[in-house]
Amino acid sequence: LFTPDADREKIDAATASGVHSYVVDGFSARRLPALIAVAQARFKLVRGLKDDLKNVSAKLEERKLVDRAKGILMHSKHMSEDQAYTALRKLAMEKKQKLGAVAEQIITAARLLA
Repeated sequence: LFTPDADREKIDAATASGVHSYVVDGFSARRLPALIAVAQARFKLVRGLKDDLKNVSAKLEERKLVDRAKGILMHSKHMSEDQAYTALRKLAMEKKQKLGAVAEQIITAARLLA
């Protein structure tokens, strides 16, 4: 963003809205390629961090489902934690599904039977 305004609140608002470069009174054809390169690099960095956060959040949610499903199996089938996890893995492999999907099915079934 090229602007004559150096107001801190406007800089913060621009940054919050996704601006990766805020240049005050500095437009020059000679500087433009470097400024664009910096903005592109920042965009790639932020996009990568957002993707990483999304992946970690999904793994955490899947882990929560697996733990809940293990708890259901441990309680209803009187299994140890290791036995419950092994049963979940075996079922996931047999059904060719992800562990989280099988865990979610067990949780849903337990709700229906409760």
